[in-house]
Amino acid sequence: GGGITRAMGELAALGHRRIAVSAYGSELRPGRQVREGFADATAQFGLEDSPELIIDLSDLDAQAGDSLAERLLATNPTAAVIGGPTTLLARCLRQLRERLGSDPFPRQLSVVAVGDEALADVHEPALAIVTRPVDQIADAVADQLFRRLDDPSASVTSISIPLSYRPGPSVGLLDSSR
Repeated sequence: GGGITRAMGELAALGHRRIAVSAYGSELRPGRQVREGFADATAQFGLEDSPELIIDLSDLDAQAGDSLAERLLATNPTAAVIGGPTTLLARCLRQLRERLGSDPFPRQLSVVAVGDEALADVHEPALAIVTRPVDQIADAVADQLFRRLDDPSASVTSISIPLSYRPGPSVGLLDSSR
């Protein structure tokens, strides 16, 4: 949840206190990481801690992006940390833009994406993002693989690589009128 906590901390530093997040079910590691990050951030930065601000992702198809946008806006957040498959995330962002009007990010809603660097980079404005450091993960997997090839009886070790946060222009100061 480190990347989620850092993203929410950045939003808090910009004045945001009501931050919605989307999360997979708590039976899945990514869902637990988001929930842990949300809990850590609300405690650490004095953010609103309301269960309605955690929006469950159950369906993961493109149409679920419409539903996610509707449920997100119903919580009346000033910022959102949104994750999910690329098609869901893209559809949600399009729906938010349609509902909020042209150029809503970050003027009306600061947005941090979770997971898809390619979408984050081509979106206008470019999205702040929480992502897995793929290079670190690949290095760790390769190290484990080569170690096991050298010594098949070597134990498998568990490595925890935290999520990272990359700022972007989709995040901005809270509009004082909100």
